[in-house]
Amino acid sequence: MKMDVIVFPGQGSQCKGMGASLFERYPQLVQEADELLGYSIRDLCLDNSAGVLDRTDFTQPAIYLVNALHAKHLIEDEGLSFKYAAGHSLGEFNALQVAGAFDIVSGLSLVKERGRLMNMHGSGGMSAVIGLSVDVVLDVLLAFELDKLYVANINTPTQIVLSGDAGQMKEVESVMKIAGASNFIALKTSAAFHSPLMSQAEQEFSVFISNFEFSTLKCDVISNLTAVPYPEAAIPALISGQITKPVRWSDSIEYLLAIGAEKFYEVGDSGMLSKMIEAVRKHATGRTAELGVKELS
Repeated sequence: MKMDVIVFPGQGSQCKGMGASLFERYPQLVQEADELLGYSIRDLCLDNSAGVLDRTDFTQPAIYLVNALHAKHLIEDEGLSFKYAAGHSLGEFNALQVAGAFDIVSGLSLVKERGRLMNMHGSGGMSAVIGLSVDVVLDVLLAFELDKLYVANINTPTQIVLSGDAGQMKEVESVMKIAGASNFIALKTSAAFHSPLMSQAEQEFSVFISNFEFSTLKCDVISNLTAVPYPEAAIPALISGQITKPVRWSDSIEYLLAIGAEKFYEVGDSGMLSKMIEAVRKHATGRTAELGVKELS
């Protein structure tokens, strides 16, 4: 099997109209999803008449199911197969599903509860710092005693997402720009995901999944927390711990490139992960070229 990788976007990839080509293709799965959720997932994604598609407890089930249907189409209809799977934050549930840890509907039950808890216990906000490394970002937070802000995502070597207290988030923009950030973007999220502010959600989700049975993985899944493949016994700890800890996306892609990953297939139409992967690839290629090592491809 070629070293192809399927990657799944997470929260932030949602948009009205997503999944339009998929709902009629898989009516039985859509019906089961509607029964589990208590509303029409098709109406939520295509019409969003209640205006809740961007609310975490609705966003997460919508993204997860549409991702899952896209992957089902790629694997069954297009005949693609994958040696590795990875997902950004919420997308990691899709990576685990496509690897066989659980079926689509069982995974939806996990995501439904995750979204509910993260929405219920959410506070604070998130912002992206563009143009600085994670080490510089951490140095700035320490120097200005911004101790209620945390690194939430390391998306690329120079795209770092902060999460935490809303007041300190307002203060940090100016100092990051002084430190050399080329941009500072407030993200449209309802809470400080991947930070200690989500600790109650993590604790309750950990209890929720304590009796859930996970199946043997059929391919390697790269963990957001460790940036290496999942040990199967660690699935409960890693998917609950992910709620409060950073998404190491850049490290995950560097790992995959280093072991010879050949092609990345991003599920959906957002293209957000492909841009990040290309940025990581350019950084890794430049670094190996400097050292006189064969370039990654």
